[in-house]
Amino acid sequence: MSELSKSVAGEITCGLPASLGSTLTTPLLKRFLDSYPLVRLSLVEGLSGHLYEWLLRGDLDLAALYMPSVNNSLFSEFILSDQIYLVWANDGIPAPETIPFDEAVGKPLILSSAAHALRKRVEHIASQRNLKVNIRCQVDSIAAIRNLVLEGYGYALMPVSLIQSELEQGMVTCSRLVDPTLNRDLLLAMSPYTRNTPLTRTLRREIRQLVSDTTSGVLPTGH
Repeated sequence: MSELSKSVAGEITCGLPASLGSTLTTPLLKRFLDSYPLVRLSLVEGLSGHLYEWLLRGDLDLAALYMPSVNNSLFSEFILSDQIYLVWANDGIPAPETIPFDEAVGKPLILSSAAHALRKRVEHIASQRNLKVNIRCQVDSIAAIRNLVLEGYGYALMPVSLIQSELEQGMVTCSRLVDPTLNRDLLLAMSPYTRNTPLTRTLRREIRQLVSDTTSGVLPTGH
């Protein structure tokens, strides 16, 4: 066991957005099992809004959150910003590189519930423009949204990192949202009840590294 591994010990609970869970949860647990055997890491997946509430209460020590900002009482750091695309099943018609927001919200959309930060922002912009968002169905499951899109039931608004494999296989196509562009900011925040220790610093570093490894080189093919 390395000196670094020996110096990092204890219990810690971290929240991850459901949309990141499929790519981060298992690799993060494996990294700690392999490199930090004196750490007991507990991971919780959920919507960013719920994770934020649990963080404020002290139920979580750290959380990755898709939010533009957090309460000043929380230590937070910016991780990355994802651009949002309109995604749909490949119908053989070349997709334009961009699509205006006003046109995109008129498509039959499969969206997360109103508690989701991106959904709130879409609804807010639409209301300012006196537009009605065409919601075909709503479901708080990235896997379900992806599957419904693949089967042609509607369109989704999401970063390409969530459908990179399907893009590479030509199963879906996408256009970047413009006028306005939409981004999802990923923050890493720490509970006000959690102390800054070697363990919290290690977990923050490992999350940053995994996110970087997962998202590097992610671009929509053909764009």
